[in-house]
Amino acid sequence: MLRGKYSQLLMDGRDISKEPDAPEQEKNFLAELNRCISSHISLSNLNSEMIAKTMCLSKSQLNRKVKSLTGMSTSAYIKQLKLARSQMFLKDPEKTIGDIVMMCGFESASYFTKMFKEKFGITPSEYKKNNMET
Repeated sequence: MLRGKYSQLLMDGRDISKEPDAPEQEKNFLAELNRCISSHISLSNLNSEMIAKTMCLSKSQLNRKVKSLTGMSTSAYIKQLKLARSQMFLKDPEKTIGDIVMMCGFESASYFTKMFKEKFGITPSEYKKNNMET
């Protein structure tokens, strides 16, 4: 039940570590996980092994915990956070797609565009344009 809720909150771009009905231990873990990912988000090679090391966990411990709380793999969770961050940056008229690709740690603009379109149904350029008009 919580797993589905956490997954939906993440898809909506909300910080699941701040949900009032989540158990304190889970909120603390997710807050630390989000901080860790955020501090390394610009790395295109960011992976569960790097996050686990930073959080002083084994890779399998991290993967089990993330899966049990969010219903997704650690790599999928990282990708979701990168896409949510990119969506936020796309609202800034000062930032170019190239800037966002680098700041969010995507391997290339084409990979970013593919992932963004898969998730949101439109290209980053279309999203940026639509957001500027509102």
